[in-house]
Amino acid sequence: MSTSTSTHAGTGAVTDPATGTDLARLLACEIDPVRGFLPARDPLERLPAGFEPWEETTARLPSLMAAGRARDVVGRLGPLPATPLHGDRRALWRAYMLLSLLANAHVMDGKERARTLPRTIAEPLCEVAAALGMPPIPTYATLVLHNWARVDASGPLSLDNLVPLCPFSGGMDEQWFFLSMAAIEAAGGPALAAVEIMREGIGADRPELVSDALVRIRDAVEAMMATLRRIPERCDPYVYYHRVRPPMGAWGEPGVVYEGVGTAPQNWDAASGAQSALLQTLDAALGVRHGEETGGFLRGMRAYMPPGHRRFLTALEAGPSVRDHIVARNDDEKLRGRYNDAVDVLDTFRRSHMGLTVRYLSKQAGPEGVGYGTGGTDFVHFLHDTRLEASAHRID
Repeated sequence: MSTSTSTHAGTGAVTDPATGTDLARLLACEIDPVRGFLPARDPLERLPAGFEPWEETTARLPSLMAAGRARDVVGRLGPLPATPLHGDRRALWRAYMLLSLLANAHVMDGKERARTLPRTIAEPLCEVAAALGMPPIPTYATLVLHNWARVDASGPLSLDNLVPLCPFSGGMDEQWFFLSMAAIEAAGGPALAAVEIMREGIGADRPELVSDALVRIRDAVEAMMATLRRIPERCDPYVYYHRVRPPMGAWGEPGVVYEGVGTAPQNWDAASGAQSALLQTLDAALGVRHGEETGGFLRGMRAYMPPGHRRFLTALEAGPSVRDHIVARNDDEKLRGRYNDAVDVLDTFRRSHMGLTVRYLSKQAGPEGVGYGTGGTDFVHFLHDTRLEASAHRID
């Protein structure tokens, strides 16, 4: 199965080479037909001259956090407007990553969380976040989607060829965990083109396109699962639970006041894998509908996604249902089998994910603890419910 795309000279149109399917909707939603929700160009590794204070202080965050001095140093940063970066989205994403990590270091450093964010960080962070349509706090997009570089610039977007651009608290365990998430996103990228092929197949009543798309989705999820299972190689559950997870917690009650922006405290959920659009896209593409509790939580996490990814999910859910399409063709056993294969491999992925959650959260919390994620959700219970809801969509 090809995972490349074709661009028609002079038109800028992008199509799938095997089927000729128009993939323009992906590009309009800032989705790459091969890389998926990762940026089409590798993230910018440094801002232009004039922004050295943000760059240099962020580079020192691991040692400053270890020494308990991050809040002092971040609080002494001078005013620096982000306005010159407007018009360059790669630079805006880089600035958003730097500023949100600096803000998190200021809030989370020390025994007590800070309740105010200095004007010198709060104002440019809110400016950059607004320009990108993102909340002014570290998100999954900060830590995963835009926080990687390739060791070999011509090599693949694989776990063994990625390094972090901005580690937060430092250490191999943290780096390996977030890079694993980026590699899973890359592995799932080809499924996004498959979703568009499936949409065309449903609209044109071409079962061969739907069948091909379902195979591509199945293969992509299997590649995602292979990367997911590598997380324990260099990320120890104890280290993750006690060192990586705590400083990335939510900015809960009583909230944080952004000086120079407003006087009302703001509360935000922490960065979480639930802020990834990938699994929600696969569910929507396969016609999976979650219950009120799980579905409500997942929809709430969309506020932390890039705007294009949110638009894509909304459009996908409003479109035709592949499950209904296949049920209507109840005599097509091959098509039904391929749909069930895709649902089954997604169920297997969720089983593996749930197993890691038990190992990295529940067991580390001890016999009296619960497997809460960084956002405060009981993720073992949540993943169990979402898995059962998705697997129930098999067509028997």
